[in-house]
Amino acid sequence: MTRGLLLLMFLFLSGSCIQAQSFDDYPKTQDQIHTIYLYNFSRYFVWPTTVEREFIIGVMGEHSILEELNKVADTKTVSGNPISVRTYQSPQEIDSECHIVFIPYESSYWLSEVLSATNNQPVLVVSCKPGLGQFGSLLNFVADRGKITFEINEEAIQSRNLKFAQQLKAIGMTL
Repeated sequence: MTRGLLLLMFLFLSGSCIQAQSFDDYPKTQDQIHTIYLYNFSRYFVWPTTVEREFIIGVMGEHSILEELNKVADTKTVSGNPISVRTYQSPQEIDSECHIVFIPYESSYWLSEVLSATNNQPVLVVSCKPGLGQFGSLLNFVADRGKITFEINEEAIQSRNLKFAQQLKAIGMTL
């Protein structure tokens, strides 16, 4: 009986460690998922001007997603052009050539200023805080039934003179 009790405790503690490990890895996994989405958005959107030199993905502030985005930039291209990842410490720093600006949850307070700084420019502004899709973010990552998906703000997208493939609606949620 002591042996059975020890085995049961071992299994319980092993499960607890696995659970704890998955919680520790959650931010990295979330960054990987967001990175995959951000890269794939480049294939579902059409910018009014063609990408001539490099496809620029900007991130507001220092964030752990930069590591994952740089891995993609090292191995992938967009329409045959290299990907450049940039960090912006304020919305005024956003390049006029930037294609996608990602606003991490911790930097969500920048949304209105990013939208103002990129107004009338074909910049895909992507955020990840619940509700920001209704406040003008073009795409907004949200959790739905335990999975990461995104809201699509069609009106905001059209105001930026961007076009997107209708297949995107099957993946995301239209506001």
